[in-house]
Amino acid sequence: MGGGNNGVVHEAAPTYLGGPKAKGPFFLTCEHASNHIPDEIPVTPLDRPWLDTHWAWDQGAALVVRALVEQTRSPAVLATTSRLVCDPNRVIQHENWIRREMEGHTLSFNVDLVEAERERRRLAYYEPYHAAVDQGIRARMELGPPPLLLAIHSFTQRYGDEDRWMEMGVIFDECVPEAHALRDALVMEGFATALNAPYSGALGQMYSPRRHGRAHALRYLELEMRHDLFLDEATTARTVERVTRAIRTLVD
Repeated sequence: MGGGNNGVVHEAAPTYLGGPKAKGPFFLTCEHASNHIPDEIPVTPLDRPWLDTHWAWDQGAALVVRALVEQTRSPAVLATTSRLVCDPNRVIQHENWIRREMEGHTLSFNVDLVEAERERRRLAYYEPYHAAVDQGIRARMELGPPPLLLAIHSFTQRYGDEDRWMEMGVIFDECVPEAHALRDALVMEGFATALNAPYSGALGQMYSPRRHGRAHALRYLELEMRHDLFLDEATTARTVERVTRAIRTLVD
């Protein structure tokens, strides 16, 4: 695929929530908030069903972020393009920064990308997201004590041959006390909760919160929530209520 856009960069601005005076105790990010593919990237009918799956976005994650913004008056940044375009929670050198295939399906819009198209995506989607997070954190730190940086994600109950027993995963590397406190709060809400599962921050699987947490000397965590907690409207509402209540205990 040659890109087909003559090298023109159409930046996709991330969504910033909370407003310029939001000085709550968290700075929230949602790297996989959207399954949107920009118009300049052609998608075939065979690709489209995959946009409704966990490969394209993290269902439920943005709902929790929006609830926390409202309840704690904390700022947040949400990505506005699908992780299938390029993944803001991966370093650019990662083999799946732009994923070519999943479960035997090859994505037409990611096959045989020329370097110019990879660079265009970096400039149009990846860098604007991370710039927005940096800018938002700097603005928030001018308003009060440093916030806890919390990235919100979700995961599928079954991945390959693995059945994941945990409903919640607290992902961390350096911030051990905060991770244990969040784990305990989620358990008190009745969630089956694991530390560093289904992914491990100690193994480098939390690129975005680590990048921005270290850059701004902030405490940082990533929360992973299982998809079946967002199956319908009633279940979703209950999940959001319980998760936000647990997270708020970190600062109440």
